[in-house]
Amino acid sequence: MAVVTVEVPSLGNRCHLVHDGRVGIVVDPPRDIEDVERAAEAAGVEIAAVADTHVHNDCVSGALLLARRHGADYLLSAAETVGFERVGVRGGDRIEVGRLTVEVLDTPGHTRHHQSFLVHAPGAPAALMSGGSLL
Repeated sequence: MAVVTVEVPSLGNRCHLVHDGRVGIVVDPPRDIEDVERAAEAAGVEIAAVADTHVHNDCVSGALLLARRHGADYLLSAAETVGFERVGVRGGDRIEVGRLTVEVLDTPGHTRHHQSFLVHAPGAPAALMSGGSLL
């Protein structure tokens, strides 16, 4: 499992591409998705899933656009009221992305429906994408 961090210094945010060498999930992509797409291309991986940890005014997300451009699933809390199609996820859900298993953890606090994503791969330590809930 590899974790590629894409910095967004103008917003003080980070986006992560977690992949198994073939396919990956992007967590909290910025509105301008070109750097994320370049990171996936450089790693030689397909973007199979995109996730947002939360919907909040501190983060302008490019997740919906990225998911649509790549035909990927867009994972977002099922409890969020949104006006677009997404895969609604809840704490305890497990999603397979290639050889990765993405476990959804409810971590409210920063926002009411905030979630973190714990990514597992065989033979590798897990990686937690917390979206700022641990700040």
